[in-house]
Amino acid sequence: MRITVIGAGNIGLAVAAHACHHGHDTTLWSPSGAGTAALAAGQPLRYAGAIEGQARPGVASDLPAAVRDADVVYIALPATAHAGVFKQLGQCLRDAQPVILSALSSVSALVLDRELAARGLRSNIAVFGSTPMTARRAPTPEVQVSALRTVLDMAALPVARGPAALALCTALFGERFRINGDILAMSLANVNPIAHSALALCNITRMEHAEQWPQYHCITPYVSRLIETMDAERLTLAAAVGCTLGTIHAHFHNSLGVAQTDLATIAAEIHRRRGGLPLGPTHPLHRYVLEDIPFGLVFFAALAKMVNRPVPVISSVITIIDALYGRSFAQENDVLATLGLEKLPLPELLALAREGYPRR
Repeated sequence: MRITVIGAGNIGLAVAAHACHHGHDTTLWSPSGAGTAALAAGQPLRYAGAIEGQARPGVASDLPAAVRDADVVYIALPATAHAGVFKQLGQCLRDAQPVILSALSSVSALVLDRELAARGLRSNIAVFGSTPMTARRAPTPEVQVSALRTVLDMAALPVARGPAALALCTALFGERFRINGDILAMSLANVNPIAHSALALCNITRMEHAEQWPQYHCITPYVSRLIETMDAERLTLAAAVGCTLGTIHAHFHNSLGVAQTDLATIAAEIHRRRGGLPLGPTHPLHRYVLEDIPFGLVFFAALAKMVNRPVPVISSVITIIDALYGRSFAQENDVLATLGLEKLPLPELLALAREGYPRR
């Protein structure tokens, strides 16, 4: 297949490496160009870990050229870039051209769907509740692919495309996917905002002092209790909108094959298996805050108001991190602002999450 990967961070490079490794014709495009500069200059993409080798994916100079002939477009961008890039991407895609988005936050797939609807084109979007693998890129064009998740929930927009989306994702990544609800369910299935915000809040001085700290070792029993409390609020929201989702314990079990015990024990086992890796953030302006708070926790809090289900701990964490950073992260979710989601009646949001915007 001809695969275009949009984004050249940890997951973008890992997905490109995986696609090349399995013989697909792969092209990368980075909005800034910084992540693909070395590849464009002729350096190979080296990869190690769950898969090993090197490849030479193509590098597109602009977005229209990147997606023009693609059989599938894989989006691996931070949520902070979704609204802006999706507005551009919606002007480039063909009718029903397959798109895969991971990991979904704030039902951002609706931004892309709305752009396509304005052109009278059909959407064909698969979304994941997490990423298909865990990975870390190096400053050089090299990526360490730590693990491929064993089980991963996904959904399609519109939901009727679920079976075709499942077949496509299975062809690309193997039999690890299961259909679960719609894009709202997948936005709530993303547990990163829960885990990352607690880690950042409880280790903020380590981040400020650029300390080297093993991430899973620092999910201590007290930090675990905070994560599990926020996770219970996430699951309450999911139930309120008719979604059946697993706990954060199930997430780690499905992703990494660890036993479903208490979270502190799970974290200790992952720490042991990975030899203290990955390390936690070494600066405060990290995606664990700048992405996961506005596009994760703020979205959860906005949905809580819509369904009249208070999430006091999630709301408190947002307030405390706002105070730490001296900014209002609720104002930084441009997906909510672009779509006006906070003003939508709940039935309308539920319908959009299943079918997308009406076509003319």
